[in-house]
Amino acid sequence: MFSHGINIIGLWIVVEWIERNTGTRKISELGGLAQTAPALAIFFVIIALANIALPLTNAFVGEFLIFNGILSSYTQYYVWFTVMAGVCIILAAAYTLRMVRKVAYGNVNDITSKVTDIRFNEKLALGIIVILIFWIGVFPQPMLDLTNGVTESIVNKFEVIRYPTVPK
Repeated sequence: MFSHGINIIGLWIVVEWIERNTGTRKISELGGLAQTAPALAIFFVIIALANIALPLTNAFVGEFLIFNGILSSYTQYYVWFTVMAGVCIILAAAYTLRMVRKVAYGNVNDITSKVTDIRFNEKLALGIIVILIFWIGVFPQPMLDLTNGVTESIVNKFEVIRYPTVPK
């Protein structure tokens, strides 16, 4: 959830900038921001790819741990949970990539032709978010160590049965 929060904050900064400078948030009315605002497009693409859990990004670590937990759980439904999660990930990735293609790489129109690139303070904020995305994606252990105590207390409180492998 922490990684998701980082990614969503970055995407909301981009959406707020787009709405403030174009007057719309409709994907169908936008296009060509990579030509008129290249720095914004770079940050937007990186954060969007992190949001769909590209390897070496923060969300990949979380999704890997979720799938690992589902597949090693002791329940008769673990295969269905895995399939449902996989389908949801594919649908979310398809939507996100379609959005990036239309907003950043579509044709420049009347709305986006007057847009200028992001300012230094916006680049700084999005740059910090991108650094966090890659830092947690490449070195997740400090974050896992930080949350280990809380996770153990939740597991112990609800008396979750942990099995190292799926019983046969």
